[in-house]
Amino acid sequence: MKLKFYFVAIFLLLFFSYCANMLPPSGGEKDIDPPFLINTEKNKDNTFVFTFNEYIQLNKWVDNFYLSPPVKNTIKKKIRGNKLILSIEDSLNPKLTYNINLNNCIKDFTEGNIIKKLNYLFSETEQIDTLALSGCLKESYTLDSLSGYWVLLYPKDIADSLIFKTTPMYITKTDENGLFDFPNIKNMKYQIYSLSGFDFLYNTGESIGFYNQIIDASIDSFISLNSFSIKTDTAKIDTAKIDTGININDSIVEESLIKGNLYLKINSNTSCVFQLIDKKEVAYSFSFSEPPYILKDIRPGEYTLKYINDENNNGEWDTGNFENRIQPEKTINYHNNITIRSNWDLELDWNINEL
Repeated sequence: MKLKFYFVAIFLLLFFSYCANMLPPSGGEKDIDPPFLINTEKNKDNTFVFTFNEYIQLNKWVDNFYLSPPVKNTIKKKIRGNKLILSIEDSLNPKLTYNINLNNCIKDFTEGNIIKKLNYLFSETEQIDTLALSGCLKESYTLDSLSGYWVLLYPKDIADSLIFKTTPMYITKTDENGLFDFPNIKNMKYQIYSLSGFDFLYNTGESIGFYNQIIDASIDSFISLNSFSIKTDTAKIDTAKIDTGININDSIVEESLIKGNLYLKINSNTSCVFQLIDKKEVAYSFSFSEPPYILKDIRPGEYTLKYINDENNNGEWDTGNFENRIQPEKTINYHNNITIRSNWDLELDWNINEL
């Protein structure tokens, strides 16, 4: 009887010990570090093996991955544990340096920590082009940073009629802050464009940006681009409808308010428009051909102040025109919100130094 009891006790001890060992360990700090690259191998058949310090998975690959200069065929990819394997089946130009962009393409397998910055430069020869061009892309009216937009470089002598009908020489995409970077370009002169679409073709209604001057890679290092769409008419305001009050039903309250005035001194004498924006809507618009710049009868509240360089003196903001190589009219936002108080005159000195 005792012998049977011993067998039962040993069995239960082993069983609970096995179950205890199957439980995941508790405690410890959560992994917040993304994977890091420990080795890259390039084979003769243009197969690349990227080895990381831990198991990996893809992250929004279609949105983030690209090869610059671009190739015709789709680049094949495979994940094997902690390795990313890429296969390029196109013939590569031995005179060019290529950039494999893996920014935001890879994350770890367990916690999903994303590698924000990762790219790899290679050439079919020992010569690597390391000239770089960077810049920023903003929406032309709001001046918001634009992420996920294509930025394209073409040789300087390409005809306007062939732009977007010819594969660009180099490509890149803007990051979450609207910044872009070409780390591998040749010492040449270029034209630069931006597009909001998923390909390199310009479609009606798509946002586009371009630079009026030719870029010299040996001199230019940073380019600012403004993107616009010909459908962007949000800033064209019927001035007759401005300053009618918050709501028709609130007209009595509006009439009872004692309004304030804004006196502006700026270091420019060109035709301009000043807009006061409340909750992203234009509340007031004032057009001037010359000083003094006095914005009268503004209801009390907090506003964003916008300056528009009114080049054609038509009293409103005008978007650009790609076919005629016309840039959108330049805008500048005052660096702080302004507060208008009842029966109070506010004076501001504003250095318009971005033009």
